[in-house]
Formats: sequence, C-alpha cells, structure tokens
Amino acid sequence: GRWDAYALLSGGEPRRLVPGVTDLRSLAERTPSGLLGHVAVRIPYATRQGNLTVRSWLRAPHAEAV
Repeated sequence: GRWDAYALLSGGEPRRLVPGVTDLRSLAERTPSGLLGHVAVRIPYATRQGNLTVRSWLRAPHAEAV
C-alpha cells in the first residue's frame, strides 16, 4: 500500500512530513525474513506535492527476470 506520513504535535493538527535525504541502501539486499519467509519492502519517496509517502508490500520471494 501507500502510506502518507504525518506528525502530530501536542495541541496541534496533524501535519504532513516532507522528505529529507533518503538512505536506500537497505533496498539493495533483500532476504526473506519472518516465519513465512516473505520479503517486506518499504520505500520512502517524495510525492509530486513534495510530501513524504511510503510504498510498502509483503510478498513471497521470487526470482527476478534479467
């Protein structure tokens, strides 16, 4: 799914977060984890409006076509 990131400060309204420097090194090596051996992926990115959103999914591992 896609998740919009917000911060809720005391006494205020939720505010959309903006992305900073994104470290994507963890995306380079994907290994199955957990009891079911699934691959969990979370990719932060900036939307067209400049907000922080996270794309995520959980799936069984499979071979990638090259």
